[in-house]
Amino acid sequence: MAAKSKRSFGLSSADVAELKAEFQKSKHLPNPYRSGAYGFSVEALVALGANKPHPLAKVHAAFKKAAGVEWYSAWAKREKRNAETGQDAAGRFVQNLRVLQRTKDFGRKLLEVGKKVMGSKGAVIDISRDPKGELLVALNTNSNSPIKPGRKAESKTVARTAPKAAGKSQGERKGKRKGKHAAKSAKAGTAAPATAESSPGIEKTAEGSVTVGT
Repeated sequence: MAAKSKRSFGLSSADVAELKAEFQKSKHLPNPYRSGAYGFSVEALVALGANKPHPLAKVHAAFKKAAGVEWYSAWAKREKRNAETGQDAAGRFVQNLRVLQRTKDFGRKLLEVGKKVMGSKGAVIDISRDPKGELLVALNTNSNSPIKPGRKAESKTVARTAPKAAGKSQGERKGKRKGKHAAKSAKAGTAAPATAESSPGIEKTAEGSVTVGT
C-alpha cells in the first residue's frame, strides 16, 4: 500500500509562474487562495489597501462584498461544529484571519507570494489593536512575521479606601505595657529604682555611690 502523500501548503512552481504574470499586470498582491473564506479575506484586504491597518468591521464588510450575497449567506448560516465552542459568522471571520497568520501551514501560500512572487520578505496578515482595544487588520506585503493582537485589556475601576486601623498604635501598646509593669511593682512593694538622671534630689558621686539630698 502506497504511503499517504504529505499535504503541501506552499505554492507549486506553476502557481508561482502564474502569480508572477498576474503581479506584473496588476502591481498588487496576487491572491494565492482562489476561492473560499481565505480567498475572500485576502481579496478584501487587497481591495481596502495593503500595508495599512483597517478596522475589523470594515474588513468584514469588504469580505461580504468580495464573497457575494449568496455565498456569504450560506457561509454565515453554517451550523456550528460544537454547540459550546462554535463561533458565529463574525467569530469565524476573525478565526480565519488568525489561521492565515500561521505561516507554517495555512498562511504559507500568502507568505510565499511575498517571497517568491513580489521579491519581499514575505506577505502576512497583521492583527493589532487601536487605543480602545478594538481589532485592526492589515495586509503586510513585506514581512515574514505577523503581528498578533493578544487579549483585550479590561479596564477596572478600583475604589481606593483608607485602610482600617489594625489595632492600637505602637506608642499606645508601649504605654499600656509600662502601666502594667508599674502596677505589678507597686503590688509587690518593689517599685522600680529611680536613676540619678530621672529623679530629683539624687546625684552620683565620683565613686559611683549615690547620695540623697535633703
